[in-house]
Amino acid sequence: MPSKQTKELAAFRLLAAKSGFRIETLSLKKRFKNFTQGLEIYTFKNSSAFKQGHFIFDDSEWNLYDPISLKKDPNFENLKKLINKFPKPILEIIFFESNIAFLWKEKKDLEMLEHIKSICN
Repeated sequence: MPSKQTKELAAFRLLAAKSGFRIETLSLKKRFKNFTQGLEIYTFKNSSAFKQGHFIFDDSEWNLYDPISLKKDPNFENLKKLINKFPKPILEIIFFESNIAFLWKEKKDLEMLEHIKSICN
């Protein structure tokens, strides 16, 4: 019989899925540098103008991890402004052509997920 906490988490994940988020498994874990037990990877559709970039939150600021050539992009400052709007529980963000993936200490907060999605629209 599932515990109360497990049921709450399952209900939250179902709501997140209905809102357009997916929980990733093995396919993306190797891409994140800070992945450890207890962290989750969520993805959602990338409707932003940014199609590449891997950022890590370190020492109270976001740092570009890959590709370094992105720093020379004329839109890099706009991307940094966008990244700085992400809430603190997020530890890493990767922009892909079709989706955005983020690593976070999973909070059962659907409003936070909706806020994350609204930042990138």
